[in-house]
Amino acid sequence: MHILGKWGKKQDQSMYSTCLDRLRLFCDEHVTTMKNSDYKIHYEGVIFNRIPEDLLKKYNHFDDAYGLFAYVKIDIKEERIVIGTDKLGFNPLFYSLGEHGIYFSTSLTLLKYEIKNPSIDYEAWDEILNIGDIIGRKTTVKEIKRLEPGTRIHISNERITFERFWEPEVENINKADDYINNNNKLLAEALELTKNAQPQKVILLSGGLDSRRIGVAAHSIGLPFYFATQAHYENLIEMGIAKKIAAVLNRNLEIFSAPPASVAYNDSLIRDFWLGFETDQHEWIFPLIREIPKNSLVYNGIAGDVAINAAIFREPFYPSLTGIYKDKDVDKIAAMICKKKTKLEIDKKRLNATIFERVRDELMKYPEIPQRLSYFYLLNHTRKNIALMDQLFSIMGHKICYPFLYYPLLVQSLSLHPEDAVKLFYQKACMETLNPNMKNIESTRDGSIKKHSFELAKESHKKELLLINNAKIKSETKNLIKRNKINIQLFEVASLLGINKIAKHFAWRSIPLARMSMFIDWLNDTNGLKFQIEGAEPQFLNKRISV
Repeated sequence: MHILGKWGKKQDQSMYSTCLDRLRLFCDEHVTTMKNSDYKIHYEGVIFNRIPEDLLKKYNHFDDAYGLFAYVKIDIKEERIVIGTDKLGFNPLFYSLGEHGIYFSTSLTLLKYEIKNPSIDYEAWDEILNIGDIIGRKTTVKEIKRLEPGTRIHISNERITFERFWEPEVENINKADDYINNNNKLLAEALELTKNAQPQKVILLSGGLDSRRIGVAAHSIGLPFYFATQAHYENLIEMGIAKKIAAVLNRNLEIFSAPPASVAYNDSLIRDFWLGFETDQHEWIFPLIREIPKNSLVYNGIAGDVAINAAIFREPFYPSLTGIYKDKDVDKIAAMICKKKTKLEIDKKRLNATIFERVRDELMKYPEIPQRLSYFYLLNHTRKNIALMDQLFSIMGHKICYPFLYYPLLVQSLSLHPEDAVKLFYQKACMETLNPNMKNIESTRDGSIKKHSFELAKESHKKELLLINNAKIKSETKNLIKRNKINIQLFEVASLLGINKIAKHFAWRSIPLARMSMFIDWLNDTNGLKFQIEGAEPQFLNKRISV
């Protein structure tokens, strides 16, 4: 489900005469197209609270639409093009500006293949290797940026401009009792709006609180759905919890088996290829993506932990920062974030600023409100790392719904001061108000399970060995890192000799560098592609898939 486009500036009188003539769009079969005498629209994704007639009007109803989407809106009479996404930018839109125009796409990979001589963004990789998230509008490719939240691209009169239409905000601080009732009401409202969407509705379930609460709320309003969970061989407890939740609500639960190690390894390669190496998370979810019925609406509890449970202000994150948010405190906040670095810093000569300076500058973009860190985390880590996997649901033809990003609910969810929000697990409190039976079901998130009984199965161990044995670190990559070179050499020698115990000890430093090396191969790959053909992998992957 992708859009790929380009628009070129007028070079001379022999060029196409109008702004619209110089727009080229390539859309796959999942992209919706609508038109009247004034406007033409192409959008991918799903919108729950707008009808086509709304979107084909002068006012840009995409700005406050509820859903996950990207769009191109063409004003035929005014010869204006507007390109954008959902307000919070969870549906990605990538672009590359040049002297002669702009390329854009909802896929980093598709756009990369349109760029001549793409290069590595060293600061983005410095952030991946050390804090785990790319911050701001950077991507792994230097020539490509990601559209920031609350921003549209406007093209008219031979000019490309970026217009900001939203800034992070919160409601007035709520009282706890009002908070629970209002939060439940708004979540029900968010789910009601999805009733007429895809006939197949599935809620992804784990041992946490976010997806569970969506299930309880959906059940309370009579929404037709079933649960699905992925057997994850690193946490068998979550499967047992999912079974209990489904039984209490009397809903079907589909459990998909954990993939064999070789499949999980291959899936990590597919993930990296299609997501531009921007996240190393969640490849284990691929069987679920493949097996749920085509064209399903998939509900994901993403953002609930940050917005409602104030997870970023709890262990193992930053409990000491609940009352710290002023501009004068930004250096302290940035220092805390950077403290978690893994010491794989890229050579300073490749960077324009230190990682501390980049984090600090990004924090300064957010308003001076108690929820400053919440928004920073939500719009960087959650949006640009965790949510990336849902692009793969879209590629396989599914629609995604994030109920906790329904904007009235999000703003209300963030209305508690962090100092009050951490006094209670409000996801749990809201849920138990609707269904008291939920009190008896433990969670992996609220401390009711003190120790996770992680049973690392043989397949998990096999996958780790596949990662170790296939890790190839380019000299180009090693030269970028100034520390830990001896450890990297020990890893390579141990891996070559099959001394897996020693290789495993150094793997946490070396596996990320092996991913970076494969990224360089991906960056330089020129075989090109249009859109993914189901059942066929690009040539780049065919060379690397394990059998």
